[in-house]
Amino acid sequence: MKRTIHAILLLVFMGTSFSLTAQKVGTDFMKLSTYADRLSEENIRKHLEILSADDMEGREAGHPGNLKAAKYLAGQLELFGYETPVRTSDYFQYFPLYKQVWQDISMTIDDRPYRYLTDFYALPSQNPNLPAFTSKEIVYLGYGMNSESYDDFQEGDLANRIVIIKEGRPGNSELKTSGLEENKLKAARKAGVRLILVITDRYNERLRRYRQILSAPTITTRLPQSKRTNVVYISPRVAAQLMDDYAGDIAEYDREKYSSPRVEKDPVVIRTDFAIALHKRTEYEYVPNVVGILPGKDPELRHELLVMSAHLDHLGVRGDQIYNGADDDGSGTSTILEIARVISELAQEPGNEPRRSLLILFANAEEKGLLGSAYYTDHPLYPLSSTITNLNVDMIGRRDEAHQDNPFYTYIIGSDKLSSDLHAINEEVNQSLTNLELDYTYNDEADPNRFYYRSDHYNFAKNDIPVIFYFTGVHEDYHKSTDTIEKIEFGKMRTIGQLIFGTAWELLNRDERPEVDMK
Repeated sequence: MKRTIHAILLLVFMGTSFSLTAQKVGTDFMKLSTYADRLSEENIRKHLEILSADDMEGREAGHPGNLKAAKYLAGQLELFGYETPVRTSDYFQYFPLYKQVWQDISMTIDDRPYRYLTDFYALPSQNPNLPAFTSKEIVYLGYGMNSESYDDFQEGDLANRIVIIKEGRPGNSELKTSGLEENKLKAARKAGVRLILVITDRYNERLRRYRQILSAPTITTRLPQSKRTNVVYISPRVAAQLMDDYAGDIAEYDREKYSSPRVEKDPVVIRTDFAIALHKRTEYEYVPNVVGILPGKDPELRHELLVMSAHLDHLGVRGDQIYNGADDDGSGTSTILEIARVISELAQEPGNEPRRSLLILFANAEEKGLLGSAYYTDHPLYPLSSTITNLNVDMIGRRDEAHQDNPFYTYIIGSDKLSSDLHAINEEVNQSLTNLELDYTYNDEADPNRFYYRSDHYNFAKNDIPVIFYFTGVHEDYHKSTDTIEKIEFGKMRTIGQLIFGTAWELLNRDERPEVDMK
């Protein structure tokens, strides 16, 4: 019995010693647990019932349901006592959405018409307006190389001509990019090329994957600079019709041009009657991020800012189906809203006022390409240099296939990319407060899903602001009309919310901001 007691005392001592040397969290965990218990599952459910209701019309950016959801969130922040930040109007940070759509897009070869999204495709945002263009010839330039070893653009006069090139490089057609390499495009622009026809082995794969995007207007927050060269991707069938009669000359060009560096070889000129129209229409409107600020109380630290974010938009209505987006990202938005309430209540209690300031950011147009958060970081309401961390929440209401036996988990992404402090704080809060399974699978840089780059935290991370992305993975209803509220696990959401709250509370109140030491 004495030996057992001695062993227990030794373990306690060892644990105490460890905490003295390694502990990152300064908040008393008993107090933190009491605070975290204030998060209400009922409140989270109430918010999500409203945000994912049919009358929100799927919350697509630029549509009435999106504005309705934004007004609800702004009203809640006002109710909680948050202030509307500088350069905003009633909690709205407006930003422009430019919509570009093809008004007329067509292509003929030797008077034979080809079909858009079957035989060729092009993105409005990546092309200057070209209402009509014709040519009697197309210049084949192999891989369109422009490097120290190869230069396919050394042809004397390519101004206002059409060229056809292949993606990739000699002996390696594998690409990490999703389209034409930028160095090739720059070389073509410098040479004055008017139109590039791109041959890609991945044409059919991309068309299947991106057909919905290519069919919809291209959405951006800024109009691209006018650049003279147009880019069109053509199918293997179109490429064959253009090139088959010149197959021998093309094979000889490839063989001789890339046999050794800096070989000079005349390009293959393909004679054909080619006509194309790339006539686009551009419209714009303003949509809001929803932002609220809770000023800190410490005169030395209140200028520093923690940003907590979730995106308010989803996919809207497609045909007669409403994409309610209960998990994506109604779950994150509802959870952040409840955390915002609890922190605002604590701030009104003497002795509990957060030392640093807290900015709640409900980013818009995430589904259009992280546009709202990109606009915020390009036009910050408070200096990015004073922003200590972004805690971002996107899809925490469901479980994925890998965790069917354990709903109490969350993927942690990005916590150690920039700051070992931040990573340790989140780990310690979880160990003492929520005991969730923290899964770092998607934190691996080699992970093919690349989730680190696919939600709003990334726009903070690329500005060297430490981030944590809380996420429970994709499921069978991801980006489908079946992502509805009856499938949400609210107990799990609340527990993840408690972890986020605990980490946020520590960040708001600790003496030092997380050190950026992992760049």
